[in-house]
Amino acid sequence: MIIVLLSILSLIISMDINYVSQHSLIDLKSHFLTSLELYGFRLMNNETGNIILQPFQDIDYFYLCNEEYKILSPETYCTKITNLKADTDNDLGIYSKEYSSLIFLFHEELQMKLFFEESINIIDIDNDLYFKCFDFFSNHNQLTFYLDSKLNYDTTINIQFATNISTNISTNITTNVSSPNISAYSTMRLLDRNSVIRYLMFNKTEINYFYKLSSQNKYSLEYSTPVEKKIHSMLCLTFSDYEEYFFATYTHKIPIISSGYYKFYSFLEKEWNVSSEYYPTTFYFYLNETNYTYCSYIQITNNSNSREINPCILQQHDDIDYLYTLKLYSHRDSYILIALFFEAKPIDDDCHFGKYLIFNKTATEYDGAEHYAEILKEVNNIAIAFIVVILFIISSIVYYPLLHEKLEKCKIDDNKKE
Repeated sequence: MIIVLLSILSLIISMDINYVSQHSLIDLKSHFLTSLELYGFRLMNNETGNIILQPFQDIDYFYLCNEEYKILSPETYCTKITNLKADTDNDLGIYSKEYSSLIFLFHEELQMKLFFEESINIIDIDNDLYFKCFDFFSNHNQLTFYLDSKLNYDTTINIQFATNISTNISTNITTNVSSPNISAYSTMRLLDRNSVIRYLMFNKTEINYFYKLSSQNKYSLEYSTPVEKKIHSMLCLTFSDYEEYFFATYTHKIPIISSGYYKFYSFLEKEWNVSSEYYPTTFYFYLNETNYTYCSYIQITNNSNSREINPCILQQHDDIDYLYTLKLYSHRDSYILIALFFEAKPIDDDCHFGKYLIFNKTATEYDGAEHYAEILKEVNNIAIAFIVVILFIISSIVYYPLLHEKLEKCKIDDNKKE
């Protein structure tokens, strides 16, 4: 009878316990179990491979339960795991495959990630601008990620890698391709100790690489983390239709963990209901402390092959931190390409998330008076700067002889005193 009651009660409690995904950021604030007054989540068990837990704060202890009824008295029935250090790949070992899921229970709010070291990672790339970031703090060999897509058109993967070590990197990122026309896998090695300088843009600690994925092929990616101890490495994978990220009517978000050029494109969409031939588009960039050092854009029309590169400056928002805007005017039959160079900060400044960029846009009807006011303001700013320079030159011409004369007089007076 007691066992039956415990089973019913455990079933009621278990309804509060959510499943989490491997490698995803787990914030225990959203996993509070009111019935137990604990924080907890559930993870699907894996038949092979050690459980690796990555806490982002030190953990004194927590409970790992492998059966439903045990969560009613974790001190008695669950495994108590103690002294887990932050920013470390803590190896919890392999749990019996007879348990379909594992339950983690904590007494305090924490943030963490976890994964099975030998699990099959399948990444769904059907969603535009879907991305996934993976943290590692020790060496793991040939972690495999399968790219799953049901799209009937080609897509692009942006592979970003960053680490906090500066020399003697020993790691690799390999893309494997399985094609109907190729009997065996063909391999493209992006990063290893022999070719690292060829593929990295600025130093040996980061990579920013775009690679086209054919809809006719199947792909997997193998990644071996650096072998050095006490390191933090991050691998981020982002997927989009082209190498250029599209400015849509809704907000997009991409990680920026490695320095390099990131390109964006925009055109007039029907849902904006803009009727004027000439219209303004305002682009919004939320940079999350990521520094941009260069901006340029190209306007391309159907009637012209001109690809004149124009410099641009993002305007920082007065009231919202990290928000920058760029306003451009264009014709209805044109599209805009924007290139930004981002100088990524070290990943340890914001571990586990990576720096990121959020962007969107608005398009409106052309307002001649507003456009004229913007031009006038820009002309006035240039005029003011020009006047300041002229005044500086004039003052230098006028006051330099007087200053020179005064200095000479001081020298004469000093000589007389001597």
